[in-house]
Amino acid sequence: MMDDAHKTYRVFELNQIIKEVIEGSCPYPIWVQGELSDFDKNARRFNIYFQLSEKDKAKDETLSSIRCVLYESRKARLRQRLKDAGIRLKGMDGLEVRLKVRLSVSARSGSYLLTVEDIDPSFTVGQLAQNRQRIIKSLEERGLLKKNKALSLSLVPLRIGLITNEGEGYHDFVAKLADSGLAFKVFFYQANVQGARTEKDIVAGIRFFETMIDQIDLLAIVRGGGATADLSWFDSQLITEAIANFSRPVLTGIGHFTNVSIADLVAHHYLATPTAVAEFLIERVKSFNLRVDYYATQIEQRSRVGLNQARQMVDSQRLLVQRQGKYLISLADHKISSCSDWLQRDSARVYLQNRQKIDLLSDNIGKAVEAIFQEARKQQTGIEERLKLLDPKNILKRGFSVTRFQGRSLKSAQQIKKGDQIETVLFRGKIKSSVNKLN
Repeated sequence: MMDDAHKTYRVFELNQIIKEVIEGSCPYPIWVQGELSDFDKNARRFNIYFQLSEKDKAKDETLSSIRCVLYESRKARLRQRLKDAGIRLKGMDGLEVRLKVRLSVSARSGSYLLTVEDIDPSFTVGQLAQNRQRIIKSLEERGLLKKNKALSLSLVPLRIGLITNEGEGYHDFVAKLADSGLAFKVFFYQANVQGARTEKDIVAGIRFFETMIDQIDLLAIVRGGGATADLSWFDSQLITEAIANFSRPVLTGIGHFTNVSIADLVAHHYLATPTAVAEFLIERVKSFNLRVDYYATQIEQRSRVGLNQARQMVDSQRLLVQRQGKYLISLADHKISSCSDWLQRDSARVYLQNRQKIDLLSDNIGKAVEAIFQEARKQQTGIEERLKLLDPKNILKRGFSVTRFQGRSLKSAQQIKKGDQIETVLFRGKIKSSVNKLN
């Protein structure tokens, strides 16, 4: 009989021996943990092949990996177990998981892989929660949790930087702004909002808008709602740090209020959905417009009151000057008449002696009358200056306008209807227009 040391094995025979040895040494299913990769790109296939890796987190290097397969017969059960824990069977790349697997070897190729039989959803949820608390603590210690909230939000935020994918969330957000009829301008940056590329894309988008910071009033990061694990991509430390350090207020609409990500916590405002973010912006702009209309009405009303009061004051001062002037002239005439009578009775000598006093008295009377008229003119000049400040033309010169319908100033959109002809008065000129749409 030939010595086994000199025996020559056929390839299939050798692989069969290896298969028996490996599978025989591990005949039962075992639990293994690691990080998923290549799962998402194969998720739509009948059987899902992927890699399970162990990484050195400090260096972000892969220490070891093994090929795995999830057969179609197991997918429905695993999908339901993940769904019950708030995790979807998509956007899985990068997640830390604990899998129940069976080791199998192919005698045909000589390769081995792990066949997935079950998953521990609580392990993945726990890993996400631990990582979340670590990041929140780090941000708080460095003063980043409230840094973006300390920025002032524009009263009229019309220039919007938008980071999302071109899906339902994008269309909901843009359509809502367009329907408002307000002059919003949206700068769009395409980014993945779930899956392994989320972190890289979102951070790149934030850095992009930092280069055009003077062209936007705020940054909105939105996506449709999803399960807890889907939102875990927005618990990324790189994303949250980028939001906290951004030079403009950041608004998020990436889930529901019951699922708050760390990105939501560091943002200036967070809302449930892309539509809610759009509604927040619309309401803020409309609120400012209402305040402008209110103050314009107040200015117009107060200008009219002030103008009437000024006219009354001018008339009152004119009458006062006339009365005082007549009184002083009458008094002077009386004194002159008295002096004249006295002079006639006394003699030429008395007349000569008092001539100087009469001249002085006459001069003083003239000066007194002139002083009264100067004071009246000064008061009238002050009144005219105040009237100029209150003049509606000067108010228009500062950039305000007045819109009229049938000769009357408009205070509300309810005073007109579609098709009405309106007139807008500017500092220089008038604009006549037809109403096409009312909000």
